[in-house]
Amino acid sequence: MNEFIKSLRITCMILGAMGAYFTYFKLNSPFVQFIFHRKFQLFLYLTLILMLSFGVYLPGVNQEVYSLIFTLITMNLAKNPATILSLENPVFNYLGKIS
Repeated sequence: MNEFIKSLRITCMILGAMGAYFTYFKLNSPFVQFIFHRKFQLFLYLTLILMLSFGVYLPGVNQEVYSLIFTLITMNLAKNPATILSLENPVFNYLGKIS
């Protein structure tokens, strides 16, 4: 039963839900404003690139660390008006409409 519960990765879903909560209800909080800062965005992207490039594996918390990084990146892409990486372009807008 323990292995089954571990395989569900509920903690990763909780991290995503917390990101959604902060993005929707606490957009003007100091925590979210810190996440939206350009230097923090650069840190996130560089950390992700380095971790993926070197195949970083953190026993016990690997999925959770990657989940947290992707949650913070998704928060920036979704609601940050000054995001470094923008997914707003005609191709993505069209694909979003048809999906």
